Amino acid sequence: MQPFGDTAVFSHDVETRVATHAGEETVHERETIVFARGGDGRWTAVHEHLSARTTA
Repeated sequence: MQPFGDTAVFSHDVETRVATHAGEETVHERETIVFARGGDGRWTAVHEHLSARTTA
């Protein structure tokens, strides 16, 4: 997590395997979550974004 005053950004890679009657698929995504620190000092997630990524 990278803090910037009362906000912070957390990014990580996500790999999800989905199985259906049609078969199994693996989805690769990049997730970014933005947090805001409240007056009580606790961090709350205020925004989440997933975007597709290519496999390396």
